[in-house]
Amino acid sequence: GDGLELMRAALASWIHQHPGLTIEDKGLAIAIHFRSRPEEAEAVDAFAEAVLARAPDLRVQRGKMVIEVRAKGPGKGDAVAAMMALPAFA
Repeated sequence: GDGLELMRAALASWIHQHPGLTIEDKGLAIAIHFRSRPEEAEAVDAFAEAVLARAPDLRVQRGKMVIEVRAKGPGKGDAVAAMMALPAFA
């Protein structure tokens, strides 16, 4: 969506001020890994929130040493949860 394009554009300039972070562009999601720079956690979080404030079609998912910004809508986890609720998998 448009939000992810905004995120990519913002990230292009922002990442240069934060060396050592790893960007993983998954198409429908963009992950910022900060395992090698744990002190950047707050900066990454603030960046993600700033993008979200301008792109209501996105949502943030926080993981271990990673923040993922993705398009709103069902993700893989939601699909698995829905499948596991079906009688055949229960």
